[in-house]
This record gives sequence, C-alpha cells and structure tokens, in this order.
Amino acid sequence: MVLERGRDVKYIKDYPTVTMHPWEFKHGGKMPKAFINENPITSQTRLFDEGSADFFIEDKDLLLNLTHLSHSRIHVIHDKKI
Repeated sequence: MVLERGRDVKYIKDYPTVTMHPWEFKHGGKMPKAFINENPITSQTRLFDEGSADFFIEDKDLLLNLTHLSHSRIHVIHDKKI
C-alpha cells in the first residue's frame, strides 16, 4: 500500500468539483476509457472518478516514483498534485 498525506485540503475551497452535478462533468462523472487504459493502477481505486481526479496522480508519474520498490501489486493510490 502506498500512502502519502498530501497537502492540507480545505472543504469547498480546495474541491473544485464539489458543487457540480454529474451531468455537468465532461464525461458524466466517469473517466474516459482512454484514461482508464493508460492508468490501470489508479483506475482500480473505488473512489477515483472525474470528480476526484484532482487528488490522484497518473500511473506513469506513480511508477517513476516507485522504481526503487519491488512490490508486484499496488492497491491504493493517493498523492498530492503540485
């Protein structure tokens, strides 16, 4: 399991999608298939969708940060975006 505290998040202010309805998202709240295919690890997280994508990193960035680890499976990903 990979955990990182990330930045301090203030309710409403730091949640750009908190007041949006599902039909207001470009893809109805779901991630496009192309993104899912490019990010199979991040896409496994049950909380990952178009509304929470700002709080996750892409697999290519994650794998660059984890090259020193030899774990065969990663289950939970949460990281801050800079």
